Amino acid sequence: MSDYLTADDLTPGSLLEDDVIIAKGKVRVRGMSRLEVMAMDNLKAKGILADTAAGERYMLARTMVAPKMTEAQIETWQHEPAGGDLEKVTTRIAELSGLGKGAEKSGVPESAERSDARIRVLPSDQAGHDSEFAPVPAQLG
Repeated sequence: MSDYLTADDLTPGSLLEDDVIIAKGKVRVRGMSRLEVMAMDNLKAKGILADTAAGERYMLARTMVAPKMTEAQIETWQHEPAGGDLEKVTTRIAELSGLGKGAEKSGVPESAERSDARIRVLPSDQAGHDSEFAPVPAQLG
């Protein structure tokens, strides 16, 4: 038995996922993969995601597990008052993605400390490259 990980050990297929309680009920979200974060940054740099609202729609359309939502539906949701349910949902997605407060300092996502956060394990036929969710940045493809 080797002391080293195998390539399969490093293959994505598990992303943190959690329920978020909002005023109207409960939604389920997952964290963004590293590739999704890089793709979103690349789209912002190219001006394709021209503003914060467009970036938020891009992120939510990929990370909402239940219910699944289109960017058009999310845009309608964005008309709610600031600091409402959408703020709770996007904050939790950032935490699950390792982008929460202090994550850049500690090297450990805040969500790793939460005992109620769950890891979503994709069935083997769904596991694999994230390119179906986000375009591969040119420098990586």
